Amino acid sequence: MSSLRRHLPVIVQFRFNPSPREYTDLLRLIVLTFLGGAVDALVFGIYLRYYPHRIHEYLVMKPTIAPTAIGFARAVIASLTVLFLPQFLTGVFAYRNWDRKLIPPNYVQIVGILLVLVVGLSTRSIGIGGEWFAVVAGAVLIGWHLPLGIFLFGCAGFPDDILRCSFVANSNPQRIERILLIDRFREKLRLDVNIDRTENGVARLRTQRGPSYQVFIELEPWMNGQTVMNFAFAQVRGFEFILTHGLEEHRVLVTSYIEKILQSPQYAIDMTPLEPNRAEGVADYARHQLHGWLDKFSAYPPQVSFTVFVTIVLYVLSVGLFFLNYLDEGVATLTIALYFTITLLFRKSGGVA
Repeated sequence: MSSLRRHLPVIVQFRFNPSPREYTDLLRLIVLTFLGGAVDALVFGIYLRYYPHRIHEYLVMKPTIAPTAIGFARAVIASLTVLFLPQFLTGVFAYRNWDRKLIPPNYVQIVGILLVLVVGLSTRSIGIGGEWFAVVAGAVLIGWHLPLGIFLFGCAGFPDDILRCSFVANSNPQRIERILLIDRFREKLRLDVNIDRTENGVARLRTQRGPSYQVFIELEPWMNGQTVMNFAFAQVRGFEFILTHGLEEHRVLVTSYIEKILQSPQYAIDMTPLEPNRAEGVADYARHQLHGWLDKFSAYPPQVSFTVFVTIVLYVLSVGLFFLNYLDEGVATLTIALYFTITLLFRKSGGVA
């Protein structure tokens, strides 16, 4: 049984030997997904009762009276709320809790749409044609939330789901860096051409974004001109990184390949395993690299984040007002948005620029 278990997918392994953490994480995923879906269904249901009918009247029946500036602003805010609510809920669930798996916004949206359709079909509470609008809009929103969620949140998981190891190489970090960045080796390892460096000048290399297996390498100066090569390995699946036997096999494959390169007669560099490893720093770096834009944005003060959000909404409103020929209101809204933009750009501390 133990040999069979090593080759089973993670989702099947869960049934054989689930840990308390896996039980807790699964329960948390189910509860928060349905909670977020219920909130999304409430807001989307209210939206469906009013705005699809009004949009239909304006686009098809073409009333002689154009929508007012206030009415248009209200419609824009309502539409933005529906559009971004699942992302907002995912952010709330992940707030200061990036060491747990994320609640995917597309899961929240799916549950929300299903609840809206069940309630709408049973009570006819969302208006004529509302169900079809919900289906079409739901399909678009579900497709929209996956790429946007990956950009905003990236993936998250437990820190010990990242494999780590260290080796001592009898050469300096600069030479090893130059060797690994030779085109034929870099392309084989899929290393990014951009290199991050710590405040102490320690080089950190990583694989290009996209592949399921992500590798992070830190070249730390060591005694007698040697180098400690710290490795962190992660397997990305959707909004999470996971620990599998495949990841362990990939770790062996990558480190063996690098060892083969360095030990070749051309370079004659030996790699010796170091225990305990010194890869905590690069593992923490890997987790933050796998997180999305919002993890970096959350480092800013709350008032900055709120100002950025308000500024984006104001720009959207100003464009709509100009489109509807409300020039005075559009100029006023754009002026306020520009003021907030200048405030953000010239902050002396804690700004986004």
